[in-house]
Amino acid sequence: MKSYLELFKPLEMKPLQGLKDLSRIAATEGIVLLKNDKNVLPLQNVKINVFGRIQTNYYKSGTGSGGLVNVDYTTSILEALLENPLVELNKTLVNTYMTWEKEHPFNAGSGMWASEPWSQIEMTLSEETLQQAKDFSDIAVVCIGRTAGEDKDNSLSKGSYYLSDLESEMIQKVSSTFKKVIVVLNVGNIIDLSFMDQNPIQGLLYVWHGGQEGGRTVSDILTGVFTPSGKLPDTIAYRVEDYPSTAHFGGHDENIYTEDIYVGYRYFETFKPEAVRYPFGFGLSYTSFDYHVRQTNRDFEYEIDVKNIGNFAGKAVIQAYVKAPQGLLGKPAKTLVGFVKSALLQPGESDTVYIQFDKYDFASYDEVGLTGKASTYVLEKGYYQVTLSTDVKTDITFFEFEIPDTEIIDTCYEALRPIKPFNRLKASVQNGRFIESYEPTPIRTYKIKDRIENNLPKEIQHTCLEKRNLIDVYQHKVSLDAFVSQLSLTELAELVRGEGMSSPKVTPGTASAFGGVTEKLQAHGLPIACCSDGPSGIRMDSGMPSTSLPNGTALAATFNTNLLESLYYLIGIEMLSYQIDILLGPGMNIHRHPLCGRNFEYFSEDPQLTGDMASAIIAGLQAAGVTGTLKHLAANNQEYRRFDADSVVSERALREIYLKGFEKAVRKAHAKAIMTSYNPINGIWAASNYDLNTTIVRKEWGFKGIIMTDWWAKMNDETSTGDKSNTRAMIQSQNDLYMVVVDALNNSMNDNTLSSFNDGSLTKAEAQRVAKNICLYLMDSPSFRRLHNIEYRFKAPHHFTPLLDDIKVNGESIANFNPLIGHYVVKAKNHFSIEAVSSEKHHIQIKKNANTTMIIVNNGVEQNTYVVTNIERIKTSESIADKVAMNKVVKVNTEAWGKTKLDLTQPLYQNDGVHLNNGQVSFDKDGLMSFGLDVAQYGKYIVELSISSNQSSLAQMPISILLGDTVASTLTTNGTDGNTIHISTQIIINQGKFLFSLKALRTGLTISRLELVRHQ
Repeated sequence: MKSYLELFKPLEMKPLQGLKDLSRIAATEGIVLLKNDKNVLPLQNVKINVFGRIQTNYYKSGTGSGGLVNVDYTTSILEALLENPLVELNKTLVNTYMTWEKEHPFNAGSGMWASEPWSQIEMTLSEETLQQAKDFSDIAVVCIGRTAGEDKDNSLSKGSYYLSDLESEMIQKVSSTFKKVIVVLNVGNIIDLSFMDQNPIQGLLYVWHGGQEGGRTVSDILTGVFTPSGKLPDTIAYRVEDYPSTAHFGGHDENIYTEDIYVGYRYFETFKPEAVRYPFGFGLSYTSFDYHVRQTNRDFEYEIDVKNIGNFAGKAVIQAYVKAPQGLLGKPAKTLVGFVKSALLQPGESDTVYIQFDKYDFASYDEVGLTGKASTYVLEKGYYQVTLSTDVKTDITFFEFEIPDTEIIDTCYEALRPIKPFNRLKASVQNGRFIESYEPTPIRTYKIKDRIENNLPKEIQHTCLEKRNLIDVYQHKVSLDAFVSQLSLTELAELVRGEGMSSPKVTPGTASAFGGVTEKLQAHGLPIACCSDGPSGIRMDSGMPSTSLPNGTALAATFNTNLLESLYYLIGIEMLSYQIDILLGPGMNIHRHPLCGRNFEYFSEDPQLTGDMASAIIAGLQAAGVTGTLKHLAANNQEYRRFDADSVVSERALREIYLKGFEKAVRKAHAKAIMTSYNPINGIWAASNYDLNTTIVRKEWGFKGIIMTDWWAKMNDETSTGDKSNTRAMIQSQNDLYMVVVDALNNSMNDNTLSSFNDGSLTKAEAQRVAKNICLYLMDSPSFRRLHNIEYRFKAPHHFTPLLDDIKVNGESIANFNPLIGHYVVKAKNHFSIEAVSSEKHHIQIKKNANTTMIIVNNGVEQNTYVVTNIERIKTSESIADKVAMNKVVKVNTEAWGKTKLDLTQPLYQNDGVHLNNGQVSFDKDGLMSFGLDVAQYGKYIVELSISSNQSSLAQMPISILLGDTVASTLTTNGTDGNTIHISTQIIINQGKFLFSLKALRTGLTISRLELVRHQ
């Protein structure tokens, strides 16, 4: 059976056709069914009422850099249900919502950075509306939505963690009116579920943020087109106060991790099992499974026969946990060590799957030598139990074994200990029960400065007899050491500076350019590599569209590593379409607390699940010849004051919880790029933390790739506070790249690299060391391959989504049919006929109503669906040129360095998002201003702007420059705290007349000068 992934090829600056369909399947597998009393689901061949405005305003993702992916459309829950032939919607209720929403439009915030509200206002339900709906059907689906994101944590308030008053009222009225009520939670984070205790609700679905096709996945699960197979990647407690990190979450200057290793289920299963509403790993199905487990001849490998004994096709998830003796160190009651997901099984079918792990997966870290030797991973002597389970509380069977004598599994360095004394949680046993006790946390015993000085590299002497380029290293004509020895101190300082955001040297609107960012570096043969946000798909501030994926939590809930590897292989192909080398993801910080705003980007409360998901993503990207960036290293567990709040945490908790997923992705998937976090860790900012970046990541894990800062990060050492200019400390720690500066050549950030060379506080050898790391990556990058026409052989994973060869409507093939695309709008009268054509022996089901036909295709391993409808729902974008008459043009000065000033008070066109005040122009989000240009000579032109913004330096402020409808360049600056600054970019303009436009992608930017300069 051929992997259908091999059918995908890169396009040119376009979203990858068919990727959104695999994205849809992935989102479907991540939906978690938590309650299904009396089999209220699935809904098939019934009439239903849908309540809640999120039915039309589906949240595809959270906010910020991890979610703002531009898409051509987002399928809403309502649109998908209207197309679904298995249910009939109450059109009167739909029209009631549509009419109300005209007067209460979706609130996207002010357009400023992190201004989006957590939730939307709901419509008050009148008795008349409820009665009409009750007369239509006794079934109601209620949709609740939440968002949060970068720079914006959730809050313990109504409309965020708790339901708003209008939401509570809606659920109360609906659940008291209808016999069958299902609640759908379109959320990125865990929210309070106390409303489930207060109302008679039969069904509950966590659908997370499922990307641009997420609405269709909700419809497919509700109606049983797919059987839910998602499992909770987090514990849902009854009360937020029960999460042990609640007392310290959101600290202004510091976060003290008193709960230590007892995060999520590790805490609840050990100390408070009664506080759990829904346990980690839990998720219901429409079908049932029978399991038979055997231990194989290999250590810690288990063979599981899974049989579908129910009435629906479905997939099963089996999880493996280890129960360890408490010993001297104290341990959680259970630790996840592995999991596996079966193939899609029809009723009566069986599959055999395997789970395998090793001792390191459940070893404990001994900081001070309680078990005999300090700084070691150990297995304490005693009796252990492996449980094969369907969730952390529900065991299928178990196996016991003994460790007769304490074993040392790995020996490490002391690293990353706190300097502030505090007491940490530890399990103690009294009368056969675990109780909470506390012990002093081990404190750092050495000076980091001494460790750095004792491990200084040796300077590489200039040994090249003639100038060599990077391609010579690639072709083994010269060593990397010899090549790097050619670089001057100035070039070494330039090399560590990434440029952006929206550097004109790479794909418009992307996050950064690095490598050959200056002419001297390019002369050495260094390509210019391109980075792009983010974990939810390629984010480009230029406005160019790409494919929006399910968010991290939704993907983790699939418990399906093969699916993630396949999905991100295709993301890798889409990256090549946009000439992007590195995706700034996966995000893999631990869900320490439900309120963290970026939890939607991250996977789970568990490091094993996190590491396996990240490893699959990296494997998929690298199979396509690109890579991803593991982020944010480390302990980035709140958005509030993320630049400055110190994460005060034990070495053991860092190693066993907060670093473990990163370690797994480095060791297992051979990750090539890491991004450090903004926050200090025990007093040392991550971007300059030697023990983090060198002692642990490079020495212990064997990492060979590049490490970059987060954008505009701070750095320090033991004797200073965080400072964005302290690249000396960054380079010494072996964090290779500072992201980002406007101009690497002219040191626009005023970093201290060169001055540190001059005063002797930074050695040339240290800079050569990071230069080697950067060059090693560049030789493995798509940009290097493009520069030298080096062919790359794709290594598509094995994934077997079934495809049709053709679909015929009323006897005629669909025009431009593509088997990879699963949705078609056709011009046909109601009750059209459909023929599904397949050369394979697929099992095909056809469901239809007057407007839509759904084709369900199953090949015995996976399932796919095609929808053919005469209901138009895909909205095409408007052309700017259609709005503007070119009746006034400005002649552009084409002399060398000639300037053309564009009068901001006299544009050819401006929309309502543009405001003129005292000769300056202020922009709201999507504000558009256009000028007509008459260009007599083709060439390069510099666009110069003087801008200001009252927002802070943390806010990202992108503005795009368009020629006609095409983005020529995008400039992303930061808030300027009200100060005027000057920015510029270069564009190519052909001879002729053109519509030249500025489009703001965030509210709050003011422009006081706009000029074109002819570049010579």
